[in-house]
Amino acid sequence: MILFAKALLLSKVSRLRVHPAWLVNKDHQNPYNIETKRLLQPFNELGIDTSSGNDISPAGNALTFLGEYFSPPKDINLSVPCGQMPYTNRLDEIDSISVSPNGDLMLCHFPVGNVYEKNVLAILDKYDPYTIPTARALLDGGVGNLLAYAENLGVTVDTSDCYSACNVCMKIMKVLSENDA
Repeated sequence: MILFAKALLLSKVSRLRVHPAWLVNKDHQNPYNIETKRLLQPFNELGIDTSSGNDISPAGNALTFLGEYFSPPKDINLSVPCGQMPYTNRLDEIDSISVSPNGDLMLCHFPVGNVYEKNVLAILDKYDPYTIPTARALLDGGVGNLLAYAENLGVTVDTSDCYSACNVCMKIMKVLSENDA
């Protein structure tokens, strides 16, 4: 990476900086943050700035392999508007999509069509989150409203092991999809 950074410096790339990911937070003393700080030094010695970085979210592999560093919060703010959590966008302001292995076209954790059944562009052209009850619930009142929507359907979702409003939303969508199957 240092060779790559040096090449970028030689080519006069503007705004070059490194962007670390911190476990728990930047000030937490753990082996991963100590190693990250050590790895940042050679970049800083080259005059490359370090951004404030971001804190690793307790989800996915981070939770699987680094779970000992995370504790579920006692209270999660479920009124967080859609798109306010890190790395998310509102469901009515899409800038990225993904396709799950079964062909579902996903906007965040919301399936909006299946690429085995329809063309991606056709799916996106007809996409209107306000016609999808779960998406509308989330857009109208945050994750708390989505949870209330699920409960109105008679679906109970245990959120005691969730770490953020995003985790709660993902879990609600998973439970709702399992109940549809």
